[in-house]
Amino acid sequence: MEGFTGEKIVKEIARNPPFAGVELVISGRDPVKLQKLADEIAPFKVTICRISLDDQNGLKDTIALAKVCINCVGPFRLYGAPVVKACVEGRTNYVDICGETEVIEQMYADYNLTAIENNIALIPACGYDSLPADVGCLHNKLELQKGGCIPSTVEMFVNMYHGPSGVTVNATTFISAVLGFDSVKNLRALRKKTHRKVNTIGRTLHVYRHPRWDPRVSSYTVPAAVADVPVVKLGQQMIENHYDYYKNGHKFGKYTPPSVPAVQFAGYFGLQSIVSVAYVSYLGLLFGAMAYLPFLKNWYIKYPEFFTLGVFKKSGPSAQQLSESSFGQTFIGRGYKNLDDFSKPQNYEVVTSIRGPEMGYVATPICVTASAYLLISEDREKIPNGVLTPAVAFSNVFDRLVKQLNERGVKFSVNSCRDL
Repeated sequence: MEGFTGEKIVKEIARNPPFAGVELVISGRDPVKLQKLADEIAPFKVTICRISLDDQNGLKDTIALAKVCINCVGPFRLYGAPVVKACVEGRTNYVDICGETEVIEQMYADYNLTAIENNIALIPACGYDSLPADVGCLHNKLELQKGGCIPSTVEMFVNMYHGPSGVTVNATTFISAVLGFDSVKNLRALRKKTHRKVNTIGRTLHVYRHPRWDPRVSSYTVPAAVADVPVVKLGQQMIENHYDYYKNGHKFGKYTPPSVPAVQFAGYFGLQSIVSVAYVSYLGLLFGAMAYLPFLKNWYIKYPEFFTLGVFKKSGPSAQQLSESSFGQTFIGRGYKNLDDFSKPQNYEVVTSIRGPEMGYVATPICVTASAYLLISEDREKIPNGVLTPAVAFSNVFDRLVKQLNERGVKFSVNSCRDL
């Protein structure tokens, strides 16, 4: 917890009233940094525990004493597995801030059934990657249903805003992306074993593969090659699996699978200038080159600041940059209203949005701590067991989650509803 993001998560817990009276245990490699962090949030009650990830038994015994574990290690593919295993063996609920697609899907393949048997919830991707995308898609589908519509498609557009101080991202984010791209073959092999076709309705959603101007969001758009899209799609597979569990007599406390159908989903970055489009295209070329020149991986990991033109730094963003930054996500959902012929164009549209502070180090602590709180609250019995995406985990407590997020500055809204 002494890392850049972990420190901010601890401080987010300490300053929020719902956690008053909660006993917090923080663990990490550097006891000096941990003690400094504990002193900064005094008088909030904190216990410092130094455990090595190599000590699996010690890790399990310590985590078993907790109601929920918040995992902030990174990259997760290098350091995350021992913590997840300890939570499964210690029967402790779990959330993390992982944005690494293969890690998330491997967790589902390895531990979903065991987590169900052990009556625990393992919920990856509860930071900015990818709670806003996953829960935002659910929000849009619910609003479509309120309009008397059967949801069919949802498109997400992500905009990132920064101020005069510019933008800096912690280098660990870039390194995680490099390692993820390097293991894409493993992800494909995993999906061949675990992928389940999800039933959707309506005309096929066209996914644009190249930069283009989209007047609906007044932005240049490029495909969002991040965890958000795979996480949303995985969540929709999970919902169908939960219906199967119910058919076979399984129950999860007071949880019932949501009656919200799966949709076709696509995600894009919204960019305000040609310069931004050029930079995103440049990053794409970096990863594309690695496919042909594997040795570049080690160079990227060793010199992230150089290869990303100074954007990704080991020092991370300054306090000024964090205060000037924010994000916006727009969801355009379409479906069928009073129409049974799904071969025709969708005839109803709902536009929803999420607005919030800087995504990586302000919004992420807000999202993951809100998720963790629901697992120690009276709402726990409405959350299913197993490995879950945020939207699947919190579908029965959606209003409680959104209320927390709204109060802390991650705001959900409905922009428009109209017949097409």
